[in-house]
Amino acid sequence: MFQKLVNHNDDINRLVEAGYAVGFDSNYMIIHDIPYLDENKELQWGEIVTKLVDIDGERVTQDDHQIFFAGAVPYNIDGTPVGNLGGGPTQLALSKACQDVVVQRNGPTLYPSIGNWQQACQSHYWIHQGEIRWAEKWSPEKITAGRRREERRRSAYYTKLKHQHIGFLRGFWRWLKELF
Repeated sequence: MFQKLVNHNDDINRLVEAGYAVGFDSNYMIIHDIPYLDENKELQWGEIVTKLVDIDGERVTQDDHQIFFAGAVPYNIDGTPVGNLGGGPTQLALSKACQDVVVQRNGPTLYPSIGNWQQACQSHYWIHQGEIRWAEKWSPEKITAGRRREERRRSAYYTKLKHQHIGFLRGFWRWLKELF
């Protein structure tokens, strides 16, 4: 899929030929390893993300000409924030299986929380920009309800994925039978 998009999209091809680390996730193109300065004039690395729309199965176009910068606020060499960056913080669901993970160069953010219910400590926390934020201790009833809710979410996701896979296999089988 990657090479197909590169071969049929001149702009993407130019980015790859120029040496940019280009990736695709869901309907987004991600340009990795974009250097920028943070508020302390320290070199950091971020990503530029843009939503793509399929044109004909081989070519894509930007959805609305918006781009998103994944990283901390970028600064100019004189210590002032880079201007003309609109919007503000946002989250993009990159993969359906991982839509709770937001990648940031100053540390990962993970939401919802993590509960280590099987451990003696039964710790419960979030990770926000690489830092642990502790949450209240849960009762045994709340732990059970949380586990059930997570199992239902996970089961629904994998059931849908299985049906999509079976649908593909059935279609492939029909196509194969038509050949003979």
